[in-house]
Amino acid sequence: MDLDDFFLKRLPRHRHYYSDSLKKIPEEPDADFKEPTMKTLGKIHLALLGSAAGLITPANGTITLVDTEAYVRGNTTTTEADVDQSETGSGYLFIKHHGSNAMRHAYLQFDLSGDNADLSQPATFSMFLQSPRFQEIQVWALDQSYNDFSPTITWNTAQANDTSNNDMLTVGAFTATKIGASIAVPGTNIGDEVAVNLASLAPFVFDNKITFAVTGVENASNDAGGLRVSLGASQLDFVAIPEPSSLALLGLAGCGFLLRRKK
Repeated sequence: MDLDDFFLKRLPRHRHYYSDSLKKIPEEPDADFKEPTMKTLGKIHLALLGSAAGLITPANGTITLVDTEAYVRGNTTTTEADVDQSETGSGYLFIKHHGSNAMRHAYLQFDLSGDNADLSQPATFSMFLQSPRFQEIQVWALDQSYNDFSPTITWNTAQANDTSNNDMLTVGAFTATKIGASIAVPGTNIGDEVAVNLASLAPFVFDNKITFAVTGVENASNDAGGLRVSLGASQLDFVAIPEPSSLALLGLAGCGFLLRRKK
């Protein structure tokens, strides 16, 4: 199986629910808009359009899968806040808004070591639905390194987690920054993509790693059961700085083209 087949079978795409920190999202796509397909660097990124979403613009075609992920559960009436939730046991990451005792936050970390990412360029973070549930969510990026992050974190130990409510901390020693607007995910199909754009990776990459957190947002019309995200499927689509050897090959190809034109 080549990389194209792997990505198509591993990460099925259906509708795409989208929050973009770079531009305002139109309420409806243009009538003549065609769903875009992007294929670069031997990997495929398909961006499909949902009825409530606008134009989807994949970043620049270099895709890496999530390295470490976990979800944590808050509970003011039991010891659940100190319990390691079993992601592999449940088979998904759980994100849920709740008034007091059943909040769930998800954490996802990408290791960019060796990927030669251009941190000054835009990027797209995507997750894929494990079940057709719905929940309005907010994506955050941590403002500092999280080198001891592991699947065993709990509600009370997770970095920058506001243990008193459904948000992340924005003041203090450990903080997080909202990425784009919140997204009301209708949860229509298994495999649907939920994504946000970052203006650049630079503010959030520490020790070659970037860590996202996803929280539930209060919305009476979009708050049923919490969102379930597929394990191991979330991805970061970013710009890679070409290797010197790649630039040399491009230069040779350009010279060959010019020589053919002269002949």
